[in-house]
Amino acid sequence: MAYRTHCLICTGTGCVSGGSCNLRKILEAEIAKRNLDKEIQVITTGCQGFCAEGPIMIVQPDGVFYCRVGEREVPQIVEEHLLKGRPVKKLLYTPPTDKAPIPALKDIPFFAKQKLVVLRNRGLIDPDRIRAVSSPQTNAPAPIRSSISKSNPLSKMFLPSSPYW
Repeated sequence: MAYRTHCLICTGTGCVSGGSCNLRKILEAEIAKRNLDKEIQVITTGCQGFCAEGPIMIVQPDGVFYCRVGEREVPQIVEEHLLKGRPVKKLLYTPPTDKAPIPALKDIPFFAKQKLVVLRNRGLIDPDRIRAVSSPQTNAPAPIRSSISKSNPLSKMFLPSSPYW
């Protein structure tokens, strides 16, 4: 199923300690309450790398970066951004030296000069849904895609030969 929007919730250590797991549940409930669950998918990700600003949520495909998201802000994010297309300004990152918030992740100085290698596919695979590994987007070798079983998804995982395995 193709979703029009993906809400990426960081579940790195800093964000989890700030309540991001509960934030996900509340966001999913609010989306379902408004009958948007067929249009908007909530995906947990690993660390987004900006722990001091957590809990972090990124809305794709807009690339909007929300920081310090609390449970009380969820209805406002759903109403203003996900329904009306207007980012919630008070949750956007504002650099300490500026007064204007920066809505896009790619424009935040902390991220702007980074070249993502390992994390470039963050948000494409939901770690809570192991079946996502078989997605053609992952370019996983066929032995990995074909060896996953429902009873033990990691039982026959193919590992490349390497002195480090």
